[in-house]
Amino acid sequence: CQEIDTLLKIQVDGIIASMANETTDLEYYQKIKSKTELVLFDRGEEELNVDYVGIDDYKSSHLVIDHLVSQNCKRIAHIAGFKHIRIYKERIRGYKDALEKSGLAVQENWIIESNLRLEDGRRIMQQLLDSAERPDAVYVAGDIAALGALQVLLENNIKVPEEMALIGFSDEPFTSLTQPSISTVNQ
Repeated sequence: CQEIDTLLKIQVDGIIASMANETTDLEYYQKIKSKTELVLFDRGEEELNVDYVGIDDYKSSHLVIDHLVSQNCKRIAHIAGFKHIRIYKERIRGYKDALEKSGLAVQENWIIESNLRLEDGRRIMQQLLDSAERPDAVYVAGDIAALGALQVLLENNIKVPEEMALIGFSDEPFTSLTQPSISTVNQ
């Protein structure tokens, strides 16, 4: 990217960055790292071996599942981000470990990776509703996708949270404005 090249050319002391969901090629980040200090926040990659600032995504997922289980949910699906990104890999790991700790089976077909866009939440929620065995709760790794999931639930006259619980992640301001509001993890 031209802006980053300019920063490297003027020899900045460091760059703070967050990786895009679609990032799989780390070559550009390696270039930055070879020329200046690099700190990643929110989305980072362990493979780069740089400092990282973020929340404990593993523990946060554990808390979500623990809460859903305390609400008598037993069939919990996860609309996930792509597991090649650290935060989503940790959220998936926390989700799986919490289910196992609670004595619930991990159903791999209920862990569905996506870009976590509105249309992804809509598409995946419809897919879950069309499955032979429906979940009774859905944990979504991002609030935008949770909004799409909520839209599909309401279009199908499914009461949230009575018939299906829904929890997002990020605590976007709009989550309190929906009807019903979207439960979400404040990061």
